[in-house]
Amino acid sequence: MMSSNNLVEINAENISKVFRIDFEDSEFSIKNIANKEFLKKLLLKQAIIYYYDSVVSDYIDNIDIDLDNMIEGRFFNEDTEIRIFNDEDGLKGSIFSEKLLNADGENEYFDERYILYNRNRLKNYATHLKVRKYISYDEDKQAYIYYTKPCKLEFGGEER
Repeated sequence: MMSSNNLVEINAENISKVFRIDFEDSEFSIKNIANKEFLKKLLLKQAIIYYYDSVVSDYIDNIDIDLDNMIEGRFFNEDTEIRIFNDEDGLKGSIFSEKLLNADGENEYFDERYILYNRNRLKNYATHLKVRKYISYDEDKQAYIYYTKPCKLEFGGEER
């Protein structure tokens, strides 16, 4: 049971609501959203993309998005994420934003930082990933994590 309204389906109305960018419904498609220049226009900075044959984590500027090979892509900044994924029906997506507050107008969360391993032996690679875990409560007032969002990739211990 998700009690928060922070997570919404990706569609033209929700893109407008979260990012204040309007476009015709006829122009809306996941392929248009997954365009590097459009993602940067939404002020999303970094990405983690799970391909069938690799995983890419970098600044959006530095990646090529291959939708035909993508299992899941997460495009994010500190407070917002677009998640695009492949399922039986094709490409789908969601938007998570702290701007879409829950019923009481607050977000409860805690941050964690994970060490990343340089599997590809790259000179410039993300050494750490900061994630934010959002908390909600069930009908018995028991806390649970309802969403985990990447917030920031750190390169060589510092932001690139």
